[in-house]
Amino acid sequence: MHHGSIEVDHLMADSLDEMVQWCASNPSPIDLVVLGITSCEGTNCDQAVQELLTARNISFITDCSQLSGLTAQAAFEKGKLPGGGAIFATFDCWEANYDPAVACSGFGSTDVAMEPRAHGGSLGRAEISDAMAKADDLSLNSSEALSYTCYKDSDTRDFPVQRMVDYINKTVLAGPPSDGQLYTVQCLWQESASSVTVGELHGSTLLDDESRSELNNMVNDMITKREIDPTRLNMVEVNNICDGGADLLATLRKL
Repeated sequence: MHHGSIEVDHLMADSLDEMVQWCASNPSPIDLVVLGITSCEGTNCDQAVQELLTARNISFITDCSQLSGLTAQAAFEKGKLPGGGAIFATFDCWEANYDPAVACSGFGSTDVAMEPRAHGGSLGRAEISDAMAKADDLSLNSSEALSYTCYKDSDTRDFPVQRMVDYINKTVLAGPPSDGQLYTVQCLWQESASSVTVGELHGSTLLDDESRSELNNMVNDMITKREIDPTRLNMVEVNNICDGGADLLATLRKL
């Protein structure tokens, strides 16, 4: 998973069929699938998605006020599928709590992140190209003395890690939105032009940033030790579930 947007050659219809099949094998309420449809682009995009959902008996809401006071059990009952399990879909009812400054790497402690994008959008192709060109130039000139990284073996790790901890604590303390929407804590490294530049210099990717910093393990430890209030968590987002993701899930299910 490199920095920037990529195209995934996989039909949404096929993805939904795979979700339905997974739910049939995992029918417990604890395995409720919450499907958030956000920033749907293209002509009649929302309508097309709703038709795909309806064809598979997947319940959805477009009025976010219906989420106010809704329990997980009630969402499971509403989203029950004929073959077992449940999928509960929403349209633009998701508070992302996206902070583009929370990057693994950059230049100096005053590194300016890119402007916020709705729902945590990726850098554009032009921005990625410019950042990679800068990385090539810095590599040739061996000039990265003022950069920092979040990697476990980095002596500049404390700054980005503390910034991540501060973000997590601030978001958890803020708690749920007043309008009842779903909300997330993005326990993942964001990207800026500078983080792409430094990441390229270190031959890293967004997935590598997680494993090299052991971010998932750190979040798991914070929850286990109650350094953050687990009762105020809703959705916990991570980038690399293959690195400690199962352990994090097990911890969340014990709450």
